[in-house]
Amino acid sequence: MKTINCFVAFVFLILICFSELKVINSELEVKFVSI
Repeated sequence: MKTINCFVAFVFLILICFSELKVINSELEVKFVSI
């Protein structure tokens, strides 16, 4: 069970990182467009 919990936590971390990257990318695109 511990291995499954670790795996789930790892997947959640990856998903959070990807969502953060998408937000940063969209913000950068907005800045470039405004320039």
